[in-house]
Amino acid sequence: MKLGGSRKRMMSSIFAKSLIAAVACSFLITAPSAATPSASAAEQTPGKCFALNGLGYSDNVHSTSAGGVDVTPLATVTQKNGDVTYRFQVAYNGVQSSDHRETASTLQIALPPMVEDVKFKQIGSFNVGNETISDETIAQTMGRRVKFDTPVLLETIKSTATDDYRQQFERASQLRRAALMAYFEKQIVGQGETATAAQQAKVKELVDRNATAFGQPATAAEVTALREAGHDSIPGGIVDAGYDYGKFEATVKTDEQIAALETTQGSTPKVKSYLMHAETGKHPVALEVEYTISKAQAKQTPVMPLWAASAWRAQKEQYFFDATFPAGVGSLYGFGKTAKDFAAVANPASIQGNKFDINGLYGTDSGVTDFTGSWYTIGSDITPATFNYVREFNLQANPAVTFLASYTEDYRDIAALKANEEAPQSTRTPEPRSNPMYPDDCVIPANVTSTGGSVDVTPLGYEKLDNGKVKYSFQVSVQAMLSSDYIQNASTFDLAMPSFVEDVNFTQIGTYDIPQGFKRGDYENNVKHAHAVEVPMEILIPTDENYDGGLDQAYEQREKYMRDYLAAKNDEAGVTVEADALEDLARDKVREFGMLANGEELKALEAAGIKHLPGGVIYEGVTYGSFSGMIQRPERQQELDEQYADTVVHPEATDKIKSYLFHTENAGAPLSVRVEYTISGEQFTKTPHMPLWAASAWRSFHEGTYGSQEVGSQNLYEYASWEQDLMFIAHPELINAEQYDRNGLRGTGTGLTQYTGKWYEIGDDVTATAFNYVTNFNLATNPDVQYYAAAREDFRDIAAAGPPPPPRPKPTPEPSPESSAEEAPDAAPIVDTDASPDAAPADANAKGGKLPVTGVDATWVTVLAAALMLGGLALVGSRRKLKA
Repeated sequence: MKLGGSRKRMMSSIFAKSLIAAVACSFLITAPSAATPSASAAEQTPGKCFALNGLGYSDNVHSTSAGGVDVTPLATVTQKNGDVTYRFQVAYNGVQSSDHRETASTLQIALPPMVEDVKFKQIGSFNVGNETISDETIAQTMGRRVKFDTPVLLETIKSTATDDYRQQFERASQLRRAALMAYFEKQIVGQGETATAAQQAKVKELVDRNATAFGQPATAAEVTALREAGHDSIPGGIVDAGYDYGKFEATVKTDEQIAALETTQGSTPKVKSYLMHAETGKHPVALEVEYTISKAQAKQTPVMPLWAASAWRAQKEQYFFDATFPAGVGSLYGFGKTAKDFAAVANPASIQGNKFDINGLYGTDSGVTDFTGSWYTIGSDITPATFNYVREFNLQANPAVTFLASYTEDYRDIAALKANEEAPQSTRTPEPRSNPMYPDDCVIPANVTSTGGSVDVTPLGYEKLDNGKVKYSFQVSVQAMLSSDYIQNASTFDLAMPSFVEDVNFTQIGTYDIPQGFKRGDYENNVKHAHAVEVPMEILIPTDENYDGGLDQAYEQREKYMRDYLAAKNDEAGVTVEADALEDLARDKVREFGMLANGEELKALEAAGIKHLPGGVIYEGVTYGSFSGMIQRPERQQELDEQYADTVVHPEATDKIKSYLFHTENAGAPLSVRVEYTISGEQFTKTPHMPLWAASAWRSFHEGTYGSQEVGSQNLYEYASWEQDLMFIAHPELINAEQYDRNGLRGTGTGLTQYTGKWYEIGDDVTATAFNYVTNFNLATNPDVQYYAAAREDFRDIAAAGPPPPPRPKPTPEPSPESSAEEAPDAAPIVDTDASPDAAPADANAKGGKLPVTGVDATWVTVLAAALMLGGLALVGSRRKLKA
């Protein structure tokens, strides 16, 4: 038998056509196609789920906390008389803008009408300090966070017919300002000393910077100053707005107004309403809210809720807003839906059968916000929301203004607790969530074949080694986006990790045999040929002479091993093959999965005595303040290192990460690698919870190589919000033990990919995301091309591994008034959590064979980490410090 002919000319032709088509379709990068839909357009138009997801990223909109509002259930406590106290945590980070106009800074907290003894306490704050902080990175701001050992009571103010709540807050502001003046004079001038002009100016500057800088919540300095002045609460901390009848209104009512309403609307469902004005910028504020119901009421409605939301959109800063404000204010409740939330709060009997957990209460209109385990990190929505601030008000259409706003959370949340039961614990359960962001009625365009997600990172665990180091391990599964015309693709995967990690290793752990009939996008057939492998991957190091570290040479080696292997098989079978045909066949087999290997190539390597995969991954280098997906030559790396050596001039230099990439073309056949790195024992005490990020980095217009600017690819880090991801990769000290599970690391802008338990099956996103490839690039408008793309996953994922969280202490009843007066401290001390916020104790796991798992079921396996690229970040230091 004789095989002849060469495919070189055909491959060259395809490559040329790819380049021509790339030019022809380049206009599609940012704008929708003007093509008229075909007759089957109804089948090709994405459904509502794609309309709600896939927000395009814009450099003028930044999400400095993944979400805007979170309600977390804390505990219930049964008092000695049988009454039950419910405690919740409410975290808030409103919307602000660089022109000091666009704001959404009024938080409404709604409670059932029958509750009593309502109390609000501030959990923590930020130390504004002496420096301007508007140019700080998110991580630097987080370094200023201060957690109070004991939450600080907020004074409740209430309008009367003769004393408006705004007037009361102005008086409270004067008290806070006087306390700050005395505090800073003591610090800077000294007790009994005469202040110089310079000292007076400095005191005034600090007072101006701190006095009601966040609105009603207090800065850390305010709390200290108030305590030194003898105050046991924060004056003017929250407004009792009375009741809302029939719907959420977030409007302050006096007792006289409520009495009048009771005569006309007494039978209308109502909720208790409280308002707080908080211009916190990039500083999330968190409260502990508690209320009590009677023993009899607890028997009737043991499940009790709390709802919180950003209530008003305004065109002015530094004011309280409600319906009485004269102009420039609009209720956010006119957008999306809130009726089910109102009904749940007004009538808790209606939710006794609803599902609820530590994330929140399900079955209402609000998107449930993901639990993150910390008061200063707000998660994304994990259920579909009916409102998105960025999209609704088209913030991206105003590029001259920088907005601080959430892409992935609806600025609303609701949670519940049940009397006489332990509060829900962490979400680290073995039961995976089931695609809440993309329900079954989602209509994927007819010209898109979606075979699961594109990127998944699953934590495998950590292990203490004999040499004192600690090893972390992740499983990364990837699936490229390809097209039937062999043009558009997203097949370059970027993995990022903290810059200080050592001993980085990559191992391919999953591949496929390539039989006749194996084709792109045919997952059901292809997966039958999947099998686990264990092949170390060579890491290529760039040089100034060799940009990608010798990838072409590695391919040449691999193709030689394949030629030799095929020739030996042909000799055994008595088959003669022309040299050109054999060369082309070997090349095609080696390049089938790009830099990763298929089953036949691994046999060829084994036959040649090669125990690793040549050219399996490329070291990109170290970047500052951004993900990039770009390989750095040593000369360029040195320039970057010198440029960012001064962290005062370049604060983003502290956001330093290390990255790697590989390229694979494998639509319909997910591949998997294991990523391992180590840190020192000393570093482990500082950062026990360590992350990995993985992402598809480039949108390219020809196949056969990794994406880059040099070949005309478009960087996918131009889309979606990734600042939070970068912060946690560069600063793992900010990760807490309850922030992650096997789905991923919460509190970022990335949609977390659902854990499936199989390296060859990548799940959909289980949290909201700002990027959807199918929507962002209008794939439905080109029906002549079939695209093999993840339609319900955002082409990126992030995870963490480390010691499990300690069990939460069980709540105890409040002490009696007598014992409370004797035992309560004079003032709750303030603890500056400058290092690790919720540091877990050193783990007692011994070294050994299997990696101890991160507090999750040990049977699962699947990881990958990728990188995103950072744009200029305009951040708010205090409510008036955001630069235009």
